[in-house]
Amino acid sequence: ASRLVPGTDIRYLKEADIYGEYTLLDLLFTAATVYRSLQQPATALALYRLCFTAERELRHQYISSSAKEAAISDSRYRYESAIALAWRCWRLTGDNQYRRAILELMENSKSQLLWEEMQQAQLHGNDSIHKRIRLLEQAQLYYRKELLQAGGSDSLLQLREQRTAWDLATLRKKIRAEAGAATYQLPADSIFPLLAPGQRIRTYFTGSNSLYTVELDNKGICYADSVPL
Repeated sequence: ASRLVPGTDIRYLKEADIYGEYTLLDLLFTAATVYRSLQQPATALALYRLCFTAERELRHQYISSSAKEAAISDSRYRYESAIALAWRCWRLTGDNQYRRAILELMENSKSQLLWEEMQQAQLHGNDSIHKRIRLLEQAQLYYRKELLQAGGSDSLLQLREQRTAWDLATLRKKIRAEAGAATYQLPADSIFPLLAPGQRIRTYFTGSNSLYTVELDNKGICYADSVPL
């Protein structure tokens, strides 16, 4: 963490410190798992949330379906790990903050996928740019692979990779401006007032090990359950 975010204790990182980088994402997830094993759930959940922030930033950097699929392939597993921790804390303590954490994690995992589907639908309206981005992403991966094999010493490959990165950044900026790049973390408390008095809804998250259910009304969470699969 000191190399990726110099001079900062990983326990005290803020969302503003986070950027889209695979190594940072993996580090945050691993650190969360460590603090979970050390019986420090508050720190673990905070690190899980920062991990999802890094994941969100990574998604902004990739436009084509193939690149995005590679970037988010472990997303459901990470969310399931965080939800499982919040569930265990709720069962042990009865503290409602953990039930709210379960709800937030469940809904945020869905909101990211929904936003991506909306963005992808808008991208198809400008298919020529989409194809250009896909080709540039493939070229960038090729140049990076060749640079690694050359030990980073090939100046011509470096120049080509830099030019490709510049073109990609320009096109991604254009696409984000057209499609809208914002994604949101949804506070649980913002959901309750949207419901009419007497109205109840249920939300679900299906992981590899358990099915989680949360029921809520306009006053808060009424019910939560986890069923092993």
